[in-house]
Amino acid sequence: YYYYLFVPILLLSQYNIDAVLFFNTFLFSLSLGFFFYKVSTKQSFLASILATSAFLFSPLFLIASRNPSNAFTYIPFLLILMTIIYFDDIQKPKQIFFLGIFAGIIATFHLVSISALFFISLLFLYKLKRKEYYFLYVGSFVASFAPLLLFEIKHNFVMFKNTFIDKSYLMWIKNSNIPGGITGKKNPIENFFFIAKTMEKFIVINPLILFIISTFKVPNGLIERDKKDLILYFGSIASLIFLALFMRFQFIYHYLFATIALILFSTIVVLAKNKLYVILFIFIALELVFIPKEIYLKTWREAKTYENAVNIAIQNHLISKSESFNIIQVTNPDLLSPNGFEYRYFLQKRGFAPDSEFIYKTSRKLILFSEKPEYDIKELDTWESREFGREYLSKAKKYKSGKITIYVTNK
Repeated sequence: YYYYLFVPILLLSQYNIDAVLFFNTFLFSLSLGFFFYKVSTKQSFLASILATSAFLFSPLFLIASRNPSNAFTYIPFLLILMTIIYFDDIQKPKQIFFLGIFAGIIATFHLVSISALFFISLLFLYKLKRKEYYFLYVGSFVASFAPLLLFEIKHNFVMFKNTFIDKSYLMWIKNSNIPGGITGKKNPIENFFFIAKTMEKFIVINPLILFIISTFKVPNGLIERDKKDLILYFGSIASLIFLALFMRFQFIYHYLFATIALILFSTIVVLAKNKLYVILFIFIALELVFIPKEIYLKTWREAKTYENAVNIAIQNHLISKSESFNIIQVTNPDLLSPNGFEYRYFLQKRGFAPDSEFIYKTSRKLILFSEKPEYDIKELDTWESREFGREYLSKAKKYKSGKITIYVTNK
């Protein structure tokens, strides 16, 4: 579903790529507005302002709101879901059904969101008065994966085979399939503290300290034993334990974001509910002091670079609208996708239609965009190049477009 989320805004903006960023920021703002409204119906105006500000200035929100992608854009939807489950009393079958669908849609953005969805769903199931509605919620959650199942059936279960039969999961265990992947600690207990420490970058405070703050109602002793708060509190801890168990082999920072969002939500609502405004204010002050400076840096991969390369390819008649051609990109450092979606986007914007990334074998021409200067195209050995035919790479002609080198070869 994520892939269709930005389609309307792209159409409305006539394919202005910056519109995606603005729309992503709008989604985060919308979720904060919804959170503020719900808190204000239960707590004071001051509590609502402080609680919302604690989310607003968190490094997680500041960084994620500026990075539209499936790894970041589910976070505002997750905040809306957590807010509904915590503050509302959902009991009607139709509402339960759509809430399950909504949770499932979040899961399809990025499966790492399960680390928070599972535990916030436990809170929702606890609040249900009619236990037979458990199956309605779980069933609608599963139903949201129907397009994925249909895709697998249509493509002969390609993802299942790749993961479990061809055992691509072993690359994940060996941490050999993602550039920049972080290896956790093999010991789960050691990994628990390692991940907690890693989360500081996106929370400012170590989550273990937040757990301690949430446990004690300063200065009046233990927090009120509201079962709803306890489920949320222990769910946050359990989510961190879940990561400690399953992220021992490989993870990237964004794998932690769903759990971080749950920990932030748990901490903030408990502090606001118990009127611990001084602690909330100190938390916000720390967020402002340690605001992530990288959000002010210029992007290292500017869209204009790739648009210019596409324009050079068109102006030099390296491709035509009538011929069959495909695209490969070589990046420096190597990124996850060699399919060149940046170039595909700008080509399609100009009315050119590259072949699908699944049919390199039948493409008649290959155009390769390289960010590595003086790259030896004959060394390229990827699935894409093998499908097209590596024997054709030695015949490639070379062109320049600023930082990008363009190679073109035909069958």
